[in-house]
Formats: sequence, structure tokens, C-alpha cells
Amino acid sequence: MQQQDKKPVAAGKSSYDLVEPQRLWDAVQPWNYPMIIDAGCGVGNYTVALSQKAPAARILACDLWREGVFELGRSLAEEDIDSINPVVADLRGMLPVAESVADGVLMATVLHDLVKVGGWKSSLEEVRRVLRPGGRFWVVEFLPEPTPKGPPMEIRLAPEKVAQMTAPLGFRPLPPVRLGDYLYLSTLVVQG
Repeated sequence: MQQQDKKPVAAGKSSYDLVEPQRLWDAVQPWNYPMIIDAGCGVGNYTVALSQKAPAARILACDLWREGVFELGRSLAEEDIDSINPVVADLRGMLPVAESVADGVLMATVLHDLVKVGGWKSSLEEVRRVLRPGGRFWVVEFLPEPTPKGPPMEIRLAPEKVAQMTAPLGFRPLPPVRLGDYLYLSTLVVQG
């Protein structure tokens, strides 16, 4: 596993400025979920927006990148936001929560990097462990087509590939939602 003091692949980059927020939040409907995990939160661009859309939710913001998690913590203290708990955690290991406690897990432009560096299977198993039956796994990824911004084409994941990767763990995909010119959302529901 990667050391927590090393900067992970793509650390410090956020895709939130490439997403059409209204489309994202209309599809996710975070106000319906009281406990959400942002898996791979970085400095928290998605996390803070998520907390604004779901002010009653408790949010656990996890990332391997220590510097990003600390920066998020400083921002939360400055803005007096107490609904978000930022923690340094490796998604390929065990997250600091019990089994079946989360209503939703958001993983924004992280899965393709986990595929690239290895450990995607254990990460998806951990997402499944923490989600309750009927819980939602929201995966934001770059469109599987050439765009001026984003990772190389060879590491992009099509919605069908995300569905194929998660199906053995009991996830059922909903139709993907295009989030603008660069990104899409796959929502996967825990069966059971």
C-alpha cells in the first residue's frame, strides 16, 4: 500500500470545476441520505458542495493525501462547518466506520486512478462493506471519449465498465447521467 505521506496519483487536482453541479446534485439527491462518505475527497471541493446540498447529513471525507485532508480541515474550521469529518484513510484498506452504516458513498474521479495504481478491487469491497442495503454508490468519472481535459483515454472508465466492476459485489447500476462536457455519473445501488 502507498505510504500516507507520499502524494497519491492526481492529488490536488479536482474535477468539480468541470461538472455541471445542478445535474450532479439533481441525480444524487444527497438531501435524502443522512450518512455519506466522500471517498477520495482531496481538499474537499465535492465534499463542501455536498454539505451545502445536504446540510443535515453527516459526511465522512476520506483521502490518502494527508495534506489535502488537513487543508479541508482548516477550511471547515474557518467556515465553522461541523457536519464533515475529514480523515486520512487509504481507500484500499479499511475505512474508519462500521459495516453497513453509510447511506451513500461518493467517489469522484478516483476510480480510474485506483485501477491504474492497483487496489481497485479492495476499494470497491470496502465501499460495499460500509454501505447499507439499498445504499447508493455514486461514481463520477471522465467520459470515455476524447476531451481537452482529463486523464489519458486508456485509463478512462466507461459506465459499462464501472457496472461490470461492481456487479460481483451486488451493485445494480442505474442509467448513467452526463454531467457536462467532461464527466458522467454512475449510480450503483446495493441490492438486498
